[in-house]
Amino acid sequence: MPQPVWTFFVNALKIFQCPFTFCNSEDIFVAKIRYIYLKYQFMEDTIAKTELLNGGEFLIRDARAEDTFIPEELNEEQKMIRQMTTDFLEQEVLPKAAQIEKQVEGVVPGLLVRAGELGLLGAHMPVAYGGMELDTNTNTVISDVLGPAGSFLVAIAAHTGIGMLPILYFGTPEQKEKYLPRLISGELKASYCLTEPGSGSDALNAKSHAVLSADGKNYVLNGQKMWITNADLPISISFLLKLMATNSLVLS
Repeated sequence: MPQPVWTFFVNALKIFQCPFTFCNSEDIFVAKIRYIYLKYQFMEDTIAKTELLNGGEFLIRDARAEDTFIPEELNEEQKMIRQMTTDFLEQEVLPKAAQIEKQVEGVVPGLLVRAGELGLLGAHMPVAYGGMELDTNTNTVISDVLGPAGSFLVAIAAHTGIGMLPILYFGTPEQKEKYLPRLISGELKASYCLTEPGSGSDALNAKSHAVLSADGKNYVLNGQKMWITNADLPISISFLLKLMATNSLVLS
């Protein structure tokens, strides 16, 4: 077995506290092993196959029945991912629900790292950065399973969504190489600074801004942000700002 696969295999067993010869359920144990194997085979049936739509085209485009996803049509790989995510939820997250709600230090960061070891933080991210690049249906299954996770769902959703996606969509190649692999592994935790005292989701009304320094090497950030999800974690923060020179929105 290649070294990266073996390392991931050992980490998964540690997470679920399974010896090499048995687990709580033989079927679940086998599913975990198969999941690990398939992860490194890139699970061809569930790899994202991107077809871009223009704007609101999805509202007026004719839809075919075969393009409509229903849970009854989950393939084998998706079922294994669902089971693995369910195990993580039931064995790791829910037993710590009270600690999560009381914001006990270290609990949520630790769970995010474990989620990264299982591939959950990079399920939607390109393989080039260490992600799994799974399709939307599979990522929807993961989100659905984590629905009962309480505040932890907010933390992981902010990390994988509004924290990571702006870097993927708008970051420079250098920013993507620097941050995405560490966000996918859980080494870094992501947040997103949007809301201000005078504006919320209306991002164009944001007053925080960035001004390029005289030497052209750095931006000086000015403004005030509030209600920042994951702000208490050791994080990589994405700011939504106005670049004063061009009056355009920028990611910093």
